[in-house]
Amino acid sequence: QTAQLVQQGIENGQKLADLNAKIDSDERKLIVDREKTNLEVQKIRAEALELEGNARKKVLGEAIALAEDLSARETELAKTRLAAAQLTLQANGDDKEALKAVAEAQAAVFAAQTTAFTETLKLKKEVEAIDKQISADAAKRIEDDNKQKDVQLELDLDRSEKRKEALVGLQELKLE
Repeated sequence: QTAQLVQQGIENGQKLADLNAKIDSDERKLIVDREKTNLEVQKIRAEALELEGNARKKVLGEAIALAEDLSARETELAKTRLAAAQLTLQANGDDKEALKAVAEAQAAVFAAQTTAFTETLKLKKEVEAIDKQISADAAKRIEDDNKQKDVQLELDLDRSEKRKEALVGLQELKLE
């Protein structure tokens, strides 16, 4: 049984080492990718300011995709840290530091998810505003078209009445 516990300890140690190596690797990559993605999103937002309607929506959709991808990777890193903290807790037992590390790791997962939600929400609100503007523009065009049709109908009706009056006048002349 002691040999089994030793073997379990070695396996847990290897799992923890693997998780820590993954965390370190992912963290280093995210340091660069985070800033690179933020720069790309800001450039896309600036480009979107020069566009209108569906073209602007499409460009903002690219920014949303970039932000969502980064957020997913940030959340995954936080979850990997949580797994490492839980494995440490499992290996060490219910010691105060390990319990605190698990709680902090869980909070970091929620923080990463909140950040992801907040960042993409800003961009999605911009897209929603564009949708509302497109709808308002379409409604205005329809209203303008209807007004133009009403004016044309009034003109046509006025011409018809004038023709009718002219015909009645001609018939009265013929009868005299």
